[in-house]
Amino acid sequence: MALLVVFVSGSGFEDILFQAGLCSSGSIAGLLSGKHNRNWLLHEALSEALERLFEEQYIPEVPEMLVKFAENPPGTVNVEDLLSDASIKAYIEQYNQQFDK
Repeated sequence: MALLVVFVSGSGFEDILFQAGLCSSGSIAGLLSGKHNRNWLLHEALSEALERLFEEQYIPEVPEMLVKFAENPPGTVNVEDLLSDASIKAYIEQYNQQFDK
């Protein structure tokens, strides 16, 4: 785990957690060492944030159908219809190409 602490140290990870109110400045060392019980939740939150930044940076145009899907309550839109839409397929393909780069 010491390698993770060295790798993450100075990356801004600690600042993000603190400024987001997910942990106090005193508990960051415990989080990075893996000894804190909220470790998984915090890493999951950072992963989600990085995923959103990736999408905003490299895939700025989201198909309208996907936006409508996200705005509707769960279960009100057929996911099979969404995934069979040509614009959604193109979006997924573009996403995968950018992600692979």
